[in-house]
Amino acid sequence: RHLRSHAHAQPPQAGRHGLGDAVIGRLYRACYEEGENVSRKEVVAAVAREAGVPNGDEYVLSGKGTDELAAELANAATSGGRRVRAAPTFELRAGASPALAFSGARETDEWLSLLHEAAEAAKPSAGA
Repeated sequence: RHLRSHAHAQPPQAGRHGLGDAVIGRLYRACYEEGENVSRKEVVAAVAREAGVPNGDEYVLSGKGTDELAAELANAATSGGRRVRAAPTFELRAGASPALAFSGARETDEWLSLLHEAAEAAKPSAGA
């Protein structure tokens, strides 16, 4: 299931007006300092209005942003062109070696193994 909350849909809209960071910061403040429920579209609309996003409140209240976000997420890909099917998705690249892509949270020992694998792949082969 894709994230389709109004809080996830507003930053890209705000970013089109150079206000993405302002909206993200204000959403964090609303949630973590003021105890607001940022999954409510009325709260996100107020944040957009306060941040000065042109028609941002109307955009949120219309629900248009969640549809656009769902379409973007359906076509998400890594920089290497691999389709993103889960969050989080990571892509490790070391040197000229092909990227190592994987999804999901990992334990520390798994991260170390993946980093070691990427480093080994980046080493020049013997005789090269």
